[in-house]
Amino acid sequence: MKRSVSLIVVIVLLLTFVAGCSSDKKGSTAQPAQQTSETGATDTEKGTDKYSNKMVIDWASVMVNEGTDYNADEFSQQWCKMFNIEWNMIPLTWENWAEKLRIWINSSDMPDIATWNYVHGEYAAYVEQELIRELPDDWKTRWPNVAKAYESTVIGPKLDELFGGTYCLPKPRFAMNKPSEVLPNHMGIYMRKDWMEQAGIEVKDAYTVNELLDIARQIKEKDPGNVGDKLAPIEVRTGNMAFLFPWAVYAHSQSPADFYIGEDGKYKWGPADPETLEGLKLYQQAYKEGLLHPEFYTLKQNEDIEDFYVAGTAAITCEGGLAYYQNIYGAQLKQNLGLDPEKVMHFAAVLGNDGKYHHPEVINFWTANIFSPEMDDAKFERIMDIFDYSCTQEGQYILRMGIKGVDWEETSDGGFRTLMPAGQTVDTKYPSIMPLYINMLILSDDFDMINPSYPESFRERTKRQYELRSKYSDSTTLVPTDWTSYFHDSPSRRKVSFDYATEYAQIILKEGDLETNWKAWVKEKMQVVQPVLDELNALIN
Repeated sequence: MKRSVSLIVVIVLLLTFVAGCSSDKKGSTAQPAQQTSETGATDTEKGTDKYSNKMVIDWASVMVNEGTDYNADEFSQQWCKMFNIEWNMIPLTWENWAEKLRIWINSSDMPDIATWNYVHGEYAAYVEQELIRELPDDWKTRWPNVAKAYESTVIGPKLDELFGGTYCLPKPRFAMNKPSEVLPNHMGIYMRKDWMEQAGIEVKDAYTVNELLDIARQIKEKDPGNVGDKLAPIEVRTGNMAFLFPWAVYAHSQSPADFYIGEDGKYKWGPADPETLEGLKLYQQAYKEGLLHPEFYTLKQNEDIEDFYVAGTAAITCEGGLAYYQNIYGAQLKQNLGLDPEKVMHFAAVLGNDGKYHHPEVINFWTANIFSPEMDDAKFERIMDIFDYSCTQEGQYILRMGIKGVDWEETSDGGFRTLMPAGQTVDTKYPSIMPLYINMLILSDDFDMINPSYPESFRERTKRQYELRSKYSDSTTLVPTDWTSYFHDSPSRRKVSFDYATEYAQIILKEGDLETNWKAWVKEKMQVVQPVLDELNALIN
């Protein structure tokens, strides 16, 4: 395949996916409509010729489910047919994700594509050692829609400047419907609203940490759901618990805001600050009072949320608040417990006891796609063609809502209407779409706000939460990204990569005085932290 062949030749072929697969309500096939994509149009015959050679693409991702055939459902079949590909999806677990990719990359044995949880020090090492593929110099011209998404991440262009080329594609959270410029995180707490109402607890859009603990005490005392000994007032796994304690109290308690410039103009390490200790005190208090699941530190991914919507034993849990998640959890509440999610499920933000939202400013990306340097140019270009179409407005509509005319339609006011039965979404209809297609490059965070597949109440709640977090934040509590510390790389810096969530849990569980244990922990960590502080301070002097 010639590298100079234009992407334009594929677009009309792809448009048949949008219009040619449409059907009326009786299921009759409609004729393809004459449409033009964001990059133009050409004849489908040339597009067919371009993809005459079938390719199998290996892709490793934490989003992939074991045992699912990602070539089987109608959505994937049509997509694969148009690009003449077959997916070989390689599942990773949350527990082995980082280590498995690290082994593959360092042994030059990585799949064609990998969805990777970006770590700057590792990225710098991979680039230096030529372990991941560099994109061609003209890639932004050849794949302009990918380039547009890339620019929106902010981190992408900064990496280009730093490394003199592009070696990964960060995946933007927001590309179409930004709710605010500050981009506060979408994590928050899910609450059993019905239990709160029965216990006489006010239902609000945000709670301070002290209010949250008081709610948990009342739930524990009154047990409005008659759960008995299995009741967990707050059930959150270790990985998310740090979001409540101490992060909700102090944004500098963990990365990416752990290194910051203090009032004296010098870099500090936030976990050593007394504000972090205050958050840990609340954490331990919640544990000792029996407000947390007694074995929260053993819970694996999703086990905590499942006790909320499957077992019905958790009053409060912590997860993403996007309409997508609300819809999933709401559907599970209805299916497993026979409950109406509109009446029993509430999502809220957690504030510090000063009434402010404490959080590092969220960079507009989560994870990145990286490519094997062993992959041939033809396969790489095929992948980039797929990515480019997925980044067009047209491609995004298909990915988020399914096949136009079958799963959704446009309305006269410029909006959308779902054609799927109540309770069905593209996620349930097409098993391949969420783990694979929706996660190609642009994430779905901001599309949640307009996706007709989700109940309007969930969409509005997502919007309101973003607005409220901006309202409850200021320049001292919503910490902007410090790019100097974020991009600093050295042998010393690569030693400082702590799993704060796990380490904080170990501190509050340790026997003895909490403050004494925390100080001992700080002293131990400062042996590797101080050289980094010295390097950072040297950069600003």
